[in-house]
Amino acid sequence: MVRVQKGLLKINPSTNEVISVGDKNSKINPFLNYEIFSLFADKKNNIWIGTINGGLYSLNLDNNALAHHSYTKLDNFSISSNSISTIFETKNGDMLLVLIRAG
Repeated sequence: MVRVQKGLLKINPSTNEVISVGDKNSKINPFLNYEIFSLFADKKNNIWIGTINGGLYSLNLDNNALAHHSYTKLDNFSISSNSISTIFETKNGDMLLVLIRAG
């Protein structure tokens, strides 16, 4: 994975193919608007992307599906901050986050 001015790129080392993650439109490609602070590859072939003020993204490398996880004030099940500094995976596959300015 490479973060560039135009967003986030995935490079296939076998073929040198470069694939843009998301879209060039900033509403679809969040990596144009938010600084990436942490990256983590889990055991299930997902890349977890922690941003400053943009929440958490998970990219499935098998199908390029991108999911967004963010703080929502009225949702008790949302993450408690949109700034993620560190991402870990436990032995049983749970994801642990270190959040900045979490309340």
